[in-house]
Amino acid sequence: MKKHSQPYSGISAAAKTADINDFVGDSGSGGTKGAVPAPAAGDAAAGKYLKADGTWSAGHGSGDVVGPASAIDNTVPRYSTTTGKLIQGSGVSIDDSDNLTANNISGTNTGDQTNISGNAATVTTNADLTGDVTSVGNATTLTNAPVIAKVLTAYSKGAGTVAATDSILEAVQKLDANDDAKLNTSTIGVTVQAYLLALAEIGSQTIISETTTARTFALTDANDYIRGNNAATQTFTVPPNSSVAFPVGTQIDVLQLGAGQVVFAAGAGVTINKAEGLKISAQYKAATLKKVATDEWDLIGALAA
Repeated sequence: MKKHSQPYSGISAAAKTADINDFVGDSGSGGTKGAVPAPAAGDAAAGKYLKADGTWSAGHGSGDVVGPASAIDNTVPRYSTTTGKLIQGSGVSIDDSDNLTANNISGTNTGDQTNISGNAATVTTNADLTGDVTSVGNATTLTNAPVIAKVLTAYSKGAGTVAATDSILEAVQKLDANDDAKLNTSTIGVTVQAYLLALAEIGSQTIISETTTARTFALTDANDYIRGNNAATQTFTVPPNSSVAFPVGTQIDVLQLGAGQVVFAAGAGVTINKAEGLKISAQYKAATLKKVATDEWDLIGALAA
C-alpha cells in the first residue's frame, strides 16, 4: 500500500484508489491481487468480462441458447420446442469415423445407400414395378407373376446374334427367333443332320502326318492321331507339364507308317510307364500315350526294347 502524507480519512476517492496496487493477471506463474482495471466504454454492451490475465475480453458467444447439464459422447443435439434457444440430446450419433447411427430415417435418400440395417418401409422401385417389390426388415418380397407379366408385355422375337452387351430379355428374344428358324418344317431334316454331324466331328481325331525325324508333342496334338513317315528313325518327345500343360486324360495315338522306327522319349521330369521298351516294334504298328498325372504317362501298344 502506498503511503499518503495526510490522514487516510480526509483524502479523495481518487486518491484512495491510487493508493491500491494494480491487479496483475496470471501470465503463467500466477498474479497478484489489487485494483481491477476499469472497463472501457461499451465493454458491458459487448458482454466482456475480466479474464485471469487481467484484461477485459468478449465471451465465446453472445447467444442465449441453453443446453442440458450433461450429454452422451458423439450424439447430435437437437432443438427442444420452437424457441430456438433450448437444445436437448438425441438418439442420433456420429462416431469418430463419421458413421451415422439412428433408429429410423425418413425422407428421400439420394446417392448410393450401403450397409442399411433395421426396419425399412415399403421399397418402391421404378414406376413399372410399384407395389411389386417390398422390403420389411431383412425380408424382401418380389411378387413374381405381376413382375414377369410386366417384363414380357409387348415381348417380340428379334433376329440377330446374341452379343455380350445384350440384356437377358434381348438375348432370349434373339434365341427364340433363331430357334424358330432352325425348326422350320422345311429345313428340320437338314438341321438335325447338321447337328448330328457336328457331334460326330467333336468325337473325331485330327490326323497328322509327321515326316521329320524329331517331334516334341504340342498342346494341339492332344487326342490326335499322328502318322510317323520317314525312312530314318523318328523320335517323339513327351514334354514336361511345366512346358506343355496337357490335361490329365489326354491321349495321343502314334502309327509307324514309314520304315524308320518310331522312338518315344521322356522330357525332363517326365515318367513314361511301359511294359517293354520305348519303340514301336514294326512298320504299320501303333502305340498310345495316355496322360495319367502331372508328369506321368502310360505307353501301351506294339512296343519293343
